[in-house]
Amino acid sequence: ETAASEPYLSELLFSDNRYILNYYIGEPIPMYSYIYHEFVNNFMGNQICYAFKESKYSLTYRMAYSFISGDLYTLVIDGEGKLHAAWCDDTIVDDEMPLRLIRNTNHWRIGRFADYLHCGKMVKPVAYKCGKKKILFRDYDYTFSFDAVLSAAYSNGEDVYQFFINYDEIEECVELNQPGFIVFRSPDDKGNKAETNTITVPPLSMVAIKVSE
Repeated sequence: ETAASEPYLSELLFSDNRYILNYYIGEPIPMYSYIYHEFVNNFMGNQICYAFKESKYSLTYRMAYSFISGDLYTLVIDGEGKLHAAWCDDTIVDDEMPLRLIRNTNHWRIGRFADYLHCGKMVKPVAYKCGKKKILFRDYDYTFSFDAVLSAAYSNGEDVYQFFINYDEIEECVELNQPGFIVFRSPDDKGNKAETNTITVPPLSMVAIKVSE
């Protein structure tokens, strides 16, 4: 029920990476993926003890954080097929946004980008700016402020691509530190050069830029 430590990586190749527990003492960063993602994949787990009050994007934020960190999506579904906020949690979640997010992004892990999101090495990303989203803490009087678009960069040993994921149902803009990146809006997209340093990320979707060769 946590990511495997280094001596056990060869035996525990698919673990429950419960990053959400870190919100009780601070905010997590994907350090485990930065070090080990090229050797092991994890999944986002059953989300028990998650820290957020329920909102329209509190689940899709958690999903997007896991996915952009190289982990696989996990949904908690009861015997009637209803989606829950977490394991051992009676909160029923509208499944429209979570399912759209999965439908629009999960296929990025296969095909041409599998060498990056599935088994690439996480590397330092290009700096960017975007809007903010607020989510309330469930147990204390505290409000988290998260980037409206989450991002990470991966290398396959030759090329580097950076991915941007939007977990809300409205379009978001990302401002990069320079123009001219090649932007990919689907895994099959051949890419187009951005004329400005601003790119849009559609609702509940992902885009990528080619950072280097």
